[in-house]
Amino acid sequence: QAGVEPWFDISELALREGNGSAPDGPTNVAVIILESVRASATTPYNPELDTTPFLDELAGESLFFEQSYAMVPHTSKALVAMLCGVPPRIVMEIAESRPGGGPGRCVPTLLGNLGYRSIFMQSATEQFEARRGLVANLGFDDFTPIEEMDTDGFEEANYFGFEDDVMLAPSEKWLTEHGDAPFLTTYLTITPHHDYLAPGTYGRFDFAEIDIFNRYLNSVRYIDHFVENLIEQYKALDLYDSTLFVIAGDHGEAFGEHGREQHDNVPWQEGIHIPFLIHDGSGTIEPERFSAPVSHIDLAPTIIELLGLELTGGEYPGYVATDVNPERLVYFSCWYDDQCAGFLHGGHKYIHHFGNRPDEVFNVLEDPREQDNLIADYTVPSEEMTSIVFEWADAVDAAYDAYFQSVINQRVLARGPSFENPVGERVGDALEVIGYEWQQADPSKPPSLVIGLRVLRHFRISDSAKIIVDGGPAGPVVREPLRGIYPPLFWRQGQVLIEVVRGDVLQRAGVEAAVKLVVGDEEVTVVDGGGY
Repeated sequence: QAGVEPWFDISELALREGNGSAPDGPTNVAVIILESVRASATTPYNPELDTTPFLDELAGESLFFEQSYAMVPHTSKALVAMLCGVPPRIVMEIAESRPGGGPGRCVPTLLGNLGYRSIFMQSATEQFEARRGLVANLGFDDFTPIEEMDTDGFEEANYFGFEDDVMLAPSEKWLTEHGDAPFLTTYLTITPHHDYLAPGTYGRFDFAEIDIFNRYLNSVRYIDHFVENLIEQYKALDLYDSTLFVIAGDHGEAFGEHGREQHDNVPWQEGIHIPFLIHDGSGTIEPERFSAPVSHIDLAPTIIELLGLELTGGEYPGYVATDVNPERLVYFSCWYDDQCAGFLHGGHKYIHHFGNRPDEVFNVLEDPREQDNLIADYTVPSEEMTSIVFEWADAVDAAYDAYFQSVINQRVLARGPSFENPVGERVGDALEVIGYEWQQADPSKPPSLVIGLRVLRHFRISDSAKIIVDGGPAGPVVREPLRGIYPPLFWRQGQVLIEVVRGDVLQRAGVEAAVKLVVGDEEVTVVDGGGY
């Protein structure tokens, strides 16, 4: 990657009040993410299919985007693209969930600096892909997973979540407590995810002859009711007129159309063509349909523009969705490493399969089911298109490398600062705990624990170092210092590592929890029962 120019840098982004689209326009934002909903499974994109009549009606009263695409057909990666405005890391590992693994200042953080309160809710378990860590890296103030909801009377939607109406009660409670100030709410639905149990709450219909596909379409129909119920809640709480509703799929779902099931490695339309509309409850933004191709990375700049805010300290790699350059390239990749990547340009889609199958070019406007591979007669050579894909991937990698290097520069020091609470204890011959202190940048959040560690010798492959928060009701939280940013094999004698244990982790662990540093069979307790 030597000499590759990073594609984005959002580490210094900030917002300020702009001229605004209208003085009485929306101030709040509600993002509703439609899990596993492909565009062709919804009525606005497929009028012959009566699965989502409410979304169909809403689309006519909204900004509606005909050609909208997921950047990676996988939820955790999609959340980064949508809520940070940048591509996720192009690796299968959900590195964005790890401490320090985020790409920079995402929308919740930017709005939070202007006084917005934010919450992320999901009707799935928080254990799936370490979702709590990802939500924290995205910058949300509050997180409510299914473990913190009352599921009595609600049906299971699949193997890791419940039907989405379970979010209505906690949503109402949070909005009642925080709705008097600007807010950002995000709801991640789960009902259409495999294994498509299709709750019977609103009945079941015969949409398809194949049982599994029919269950899926009934699950999509359920989502239509949830969105309607949620918007009715905002109306009942007198918040509808001040809220911008952003409704988008995280990815689609496949049922063997191109030999693959579900979504993770499905670059065809059934996997990445997703529904996307923006509804302004205030009525100041005129409804309009857009045909230019848009991407998940366009959501963040579009939200900021429609709130009448201005960005400083950098810019997004995406576009405001209402003002997209029709000649732009819309990039995408599979979730699994080296499975697929490609781009759309105009109505044509190029897919590179890394030798797993022949590369493809489709005209998705004339051939939406992608049955006619045009690559043999396409005007641009396959090698040139592959080069474009690799250049994009290298630029994304370079952006993350540059960001993590900036974090390393702040947290890996030649010599350490003094700490309010010196410790001075060694853990074997490998590390020394210099000291610790508490830091609380935001008075509304619990303080974080900052620990200074001095490296006493080079680490070997066989060495292991762990920070353990022990004593919480869910068991200990275990992680490697600076994990995902600066691995132990890079540590050098004399370096001082600044480790941060987030306040929300300590708060969940409780008043009796201890924070320990463990190297091999030896350990030092940094803080014992700190009254978190």
